Amino acid sequence: MRIITVLVLLFTLGQKPRGAREYYNELYAGGVLDRFAANYACFDEDPTFETFFIYNKSSNIREGLAAGGKFLKMPKDMRVRLNKDWVVVRNYDKGVPSDDENFYDRDGSTWVSDKFKVSNECCLRVRLTVTSTTMRYKRSLEVLNSNGTMKKEVSRYGKCEPVKPNVAQIGE
Repeated sequence: MRIITVLVLLFTLGQKPRGAREYYNELYAGGVLDRFAANYACFDEDPTFETFFIYNKSSNIREGLAAGGKFLKMPKDMRVRLNKDWVVVRNYDKGVPSDDENFYDRDGSTWVSDKFKVSNECCLRVRLTVTSTTMRYKRSLEVLNSNGTMKKEVSRYGKCEPVKPNVAQIGE
Protein backbone atom coordinates (compact mmCIF):
# COMPACT_ATOMS: atom_id res chain seq x y z
CA MET A 1 0.00 0.00 0.00
CA ARG A 2 2.85 2.39 0.83
CA ILE A 3 4.45 1.81 -2.54
CA ILE A 4 1.23 2.73 -4.34
CA THR A 5 0.86 5.89 -2.24
CA VAL A 6 4.46 6.89 -2.98
CA LEU A 7 3.99 6.23 -6.71
CA VAL A 8 0.81 8.31 -6.78
CA LEU A 9 2.57 11.16 -4.95
CA LEU A 10 5.54 11.02 -7.31
CA PHE A 11 3.25 11.00 -10.33
CA THR A 12 1.20 13.98 -9.13
CA LEU A 13 4.28 15.94 -8.03
CA GLY A 14 5.76 15.54 -11.48
CA GLN A 15 2.68 16.92 -13.23
CA LYS A 16 2.79 20.45 -14.53
CA PRO A 17 0.10 22.72 -13.01
CA ARG A 18 -2.70 23.53 -15.41
CA GLY A 19 -3.47 27.10 -16.36
CA ALA A 20 -6.82 28.77 -17.00
CA ARG A 21 -6.49 28.29 -20.76
CA GLU A 22 -6.23 24.51 -20.37
CA TYR A 23 -9.30 24.40 -18.13
CA TYR A 24 -11.19 26.61 -20.59
CA ASN A 25 -10.21 24.44 -23.58
CA GLU A 26 -11.43 21.32 -21.78
CA LEU A 27 -14.81 22.87 -20.90
CA TYR A 28 -15.22 24.44 -24.36
CA ALA A 29 -14.50 21.14 -26.13
CA GLY A 30 -17.08 19.43 -23.92
CA GLY A 31 -19.66 22.15 -24.67
CA VAL A 32 -20.30 22.77 -20.97
CA LEU A 33 -19.61 26.49 -20.61
CA ASP A 34 -22.52 28.56 -19.29
CA ARG A 35 -24.49 29.07 -22.52
CA PHE A 36 -26.02 32.31 -21.24
CA ALA A 37 -22.65 33.97 -20.59
CA ALA A 38 -20.44 32.26 -23.21
CA ASN A 39 -19.79 35.08 -25.66
CA TYR A 40 -16.36 36.22 -24.50
CA ALA A 41 -13.70 34.34 -22.51
CA CYS A 42 -11.23 36.35 -20.43
CA PHE A 43 -7.85 35.25 -19.15
CA ASP A 44 -5.56 36.91 -16.63
CA GLU A 45 -2.25 38.19 -17.96
CA ASP A 46 -0.49 35.80 -15.56
CA PRO A 47 -0.48 32.47 -17.48
CA THR A 48 -0.17 30.47 -14.25
CA PHE A 49 -3.50 31.87 -13.00
CA GLU A 50 -6.03 29.03 -12.78
CA THR A 51 -9.18 31.14 -13.04
CA PHE A 52 -10.96 32.70 -15.99
CA PHE A 53 -14.35 34.23 -16.62
CA ILE A 54 -16.80 34.41 -19.49
CA TYR A 55 -19.32 37.13 -20.16
CA ASN A 56 -22.06 38.26 -22.48
CA LYS A 57 -23.73 41.62 -23.07
CA SER A 58 -27.48 42.11 -22.80
CA SER A 59 -27.44 43.60 -26.31
CA ASN A 60 -26.09 40.30 -27.73
CA ILE A 61 -28.73 38.29 -25.89
CA ARG A 62 -31.49 40.68 -27.01
CA GLU A 63 -30.36 40.56 -30.66
CA GLY A 64 -30.17 36.76 -30.61
CA LEU A 65 -33.67 36.47 -29.18
CA ALA A 66 -35.04 39.01 -31.67
CA ALA A 67 -33.44 37.19 -34.61
CA GLY A 68 -35.12 33.97 -33.50
CA GLY A 69 -38.49 35.71 -33.02
CA LYS A 70 -38.47 34.99 -29.28
CA PHE A 71 -37.92 38.48 -27.87
CA LEU A 72 -41.46 39.76 -28.44
CA LYS A 73 -42.93 36.55 -27.00
CA MET A 74 -41.18 37.09 -23.66
CA PRO A 75 -42.98 38.60 -20.67
CA LYS A 76 -42.86 42.40 -20.64
CA ASP A 77 -40.74 42.62 -17.47
CA MET A 78 -38.06 40.42 -19.08
CA ARG A 79 -38.07 42.52 -22.27
CA VAL A 80 -37.67 45.69 -20.17
CA ARG A 81 -34.69 44.15 -18.34
CA LEU A 82 -33.09 42.97 -21.60
CA ASN A 83 -33.44 46.47 -23.07
CA LYS A 84 -31.12 47.83 -20.38
CA ASP A 85 -27.34 47.63 -20.73
CA TRP A 86 -25.69 45.02 -18.53
CA VAL A 87 -23.32 42.09 -18.71
CA VAL A 88 -23.64 38.61 -17.26
CA VAL A 89 -20.40 37.08 -15.93
CA ARG A 90 -19.62 33.51 -14.90
CA ASN A 91 -16.34 32.81 -13.09
CA TYR A 92 -14.46 29.51 -13.31
CA ASP A 93 -11.79 28.37 -10.85
CA LYS A 94 -9.76 25.35 -12.00
CA GLY A 95 -12.56 24.58 -14.44
CA VAL A 96 -15.30 24.66 -11.79
CA PRO A 97 -18.02 27.28 -12.40
CA SER A 98 -19.09 29.65 -9.65
CA ASP A 99 -22.50 28.93 -8.13
CA ASP A 100 -24.26 31.71 -9.99
CA GLU A 101 -23.87 34.21 -12.76
CA ASN A 102 -23.13 37.79 -11.75
CA PHE A 103 -24.87 40.74 -13.37
CA TYR A 104 -23.11 44.10 -13.74
CA ASP A 105 -24.96 47.24 -14.86
CA ARG A 106 -23.53 49.87 -17.19
CA ASP A 107 -21.72 52.67 -15.36
CA GLY A 108 -20.29 55.05 -17.95
CA SER A 109 -17.80 53.05 -19.98
CA THR A 110 -17.58 50.23 -17.42
CA TRP A 111 -19.79 47.59 -15.83
CA VAL A 112 -20.37 47.48 -12.08
CA SER A 113 -21.94 44.96 -9.70
CA ASP A 114 -24.35 45.79 -6.93
CA LYS A 115 -22.71 46.78 -3.67
CA PHE A 116 -22.47 44.07 -1.07
CA LYS A 117 -22.01 44.86 2.57
CA VAL A 118 -19.18 43.26 4.53
CA SER A 119 -19.48 45.42 7.66
CA ASN A 120 -21.32 48.49 8.94
CA GLU A 121 -18.47 50.64 7.70
CA CYS A 122 -17.63 49.02 4.39
CA CYS A 123 -19.15 47.81 1.17
CA LEU A 124 -17.59 46.09 -1.81
CA ARG A 125 -18.41 45.99 -5.51
CA VAL A 126 -16.79 44.61 -8.65
CA ARG A 127 -16.06 46.79 -11.68
CA LEU A 128 -15.27 45.39 -15.12
CA THR A 129 -13.74 47.50 -17.87
CA VAL A 130 -13.13 45.99 -21.32
CA THR A 131 -11.63 48.05 -24.13
CA SER A 132 -13.46 47.29 -27.36
CA THR A 133 -10.42 47.80 -29.61
CA THR A 134 -7.87 45.60 -27.81
CA MET A 135 -10.24 43.47 -25.69
CA ARG A 136 -7.93 44.07 -22.70
CA TYR A 137 -9.75 44.10 -19.38
CA LYS A 138 -9.38 45.44 -15.89
CA ARG A 139 -11.43 43.77 -13.18
CA SER A 140 -11.41 45.54 -9.86
CA LEU A 141 -12.68 44.88 -6.39
CA GLU A 142 -13.61 48.27 -4.98
CA VAL A 143 -13.67 48.82 -1.24
CA LEU A 144 -16.08 51.65 -0.48
CA ASN A 145 -16.53 53.94 2.50
CA SER A 146 -19.94 54.00 4.19
CA ASN A 147 -20.85 57.07 2.09
CA GLY A 148 -20.11 55.16 -1.15
CA THR A 149 -16.81 56.86 -1.99
CA MET A 150 -13.80 54.80 -3.01
CA LYS A 151 -11.51 53.73 -0.20
CA LYS A 152 -9.33 51.20 -2.00
CA GLU A 153 -9.16 49.26 -5.25
CA VAL A 154 -7.49 45.94 -6.07
CA SER A 155 -7.30 45.07 -9.77
CA ARG A 156 -6.37 42.23 -12.12
CA TYR A 157 -5.67 42.67 -15.82
CA GLY A 158 -5.90 40.42 -18.84
CA LYS A 159 -7.37 39.89 -22.27
CA CYS A 160 -10.72 38.67 -23.57
CA GLU A 161 -11.52 36.88 -26.80
CA PRO A 162 -14.71 35.78 -28.51
CA VAL A 163 -15.91 32.27 -27.69
CA LYS A 164 -15.88 30.48 -31.03
CA PRO A 165 -19.30 29.21 -32.14
CA ASN A 166 -17.86 25.88 -33.43
CA VAL A 167 -18.97 23.94 -30.35
CA ALA A 168 -22.43 24.74 -28.97
CA GLN A 169 -22.27 25.42 -25.24
CA ILE A 170 -25.06 23.86 -23.21
CA GLY A 171 -23.82 24.32 -19.65
CA GLU A 172 -25.83 26.15 -17.01
